[in-house]
Amino acid sequence: MSVRSTNNSGSGLINRSLTQDKPATTAAPEKNPAATPEKLPFGLPDRLQNSFERSGNSTRTFGKTWDVDRPMHTPKLGTSGLGGMISGLLGKLPRYELAKGSFEKGVSVFNKQGTYGNENIGGNYKLSLLEASASGSGSVTFADGKLNAHGELHGQATLLDAAADFKAKLGPAYAEGQAHAWVGAKANLAGDLTIDPSKGIYGIEAGGDAFIGARAGASGKVSFGDYGGVGGSAEAWAGLGVSAKASAKLENGRFKARFELGAALGIGFKLGFNVDINFKKIGEGIKNILNKPVQIAKDVVKGVGDFFKNTGSKIAEGVKNVGNAIADGVKSVGKAIGDGVKKIFSGW
Repeated sequence: MSVRSTNNSGSGLINRSLTQDKPATTAAPEKNPAATPEKLPFGLPDRLQNSFERSGNSTRTFGKTWDVDRPMHTPKLGTSGLGGMISGLLGKLPRYELAKGSFEKGVSVFNKQGTYGNENIGGNYKLSLLEASASGSGSVTFADGKLNAHGELHGQATLLDAAADFKAKLGPAYAEGQAHAWVGAKANLAGDLTIDPSKGIYGIEAGGDAFIGARAGASGKVSFGDYGGVGGSAEAWAGLGVSAKASAKLENGRFKARFELGAALGIGFKLGFNVDINFKKIGEGIKNILNKPVQIAKDVVKGVGDFFKNTGSKIAEGVKNVGNAIADGVKSVGKAIGDGVKKIFSGW
């Protein structure tokens, strides 16, 4: 939810704007018991998620466009006679790639990149100072009776280009983050050429953009698994951007051309923060922790009871065996005495 306020001044070519997120005032929804989220016994919601973001920018822009549209004779093979025959033959030719290639070159005073740490705590980094690089690609193909050419070129010159990221895992907790800083100039160019004599289409289109300035930012987050996490980000930039686009086409007796030029000078920032707390999972974890000592106590009591039960049973069995042994001994002594008395009175 955000409230956006924009102040415009000038004739439309120059604009200033400031964007800031603010709490939006909305009507309270009707209470519906069936739709009320489940809450924990002590009043907290099952899960709390919230985020905050604030951004601002001040930009001056300039734009200009020129258009040309006039009749002009267009060479075309046609659909009959010799022109139609040539057009038919061109359309039957197989697709052929006349040229294709790419390149990448660069030079710098200092350039280093690599990794650090291990699988639990580590990341990647790169740093370059006074670097210039260029890359490009292009292709020329013939298909369906027409010639197509496409090319791209990218270049940059930087005073500083640095970036780093990290990841850390400690048990159920996980953290990651990244930071970057860039100061310099970047430019891109692209173009297309189409020649189709069968349909009378001859066109070229080219465009480019460039940015000169600085940009820096950082972001990170910490996760505690199912229990939630927090995160934040910050970024600032300042610079001048320019763009240009030109096109010209001769088609069906008309010549059309267009040229666009634009520029923007601006500064801006963006800040963000988010939090996610899963009270339900935390409550379940605390419940499990409290249940374990209780279960251990129950197991101890049961073990002590079983011990005394088993011990008592063995003692009772031992007493019983001792009693039987004594009874057997008394019985044997009594029998021996009786046999002796019997022999005395019987005269042996």
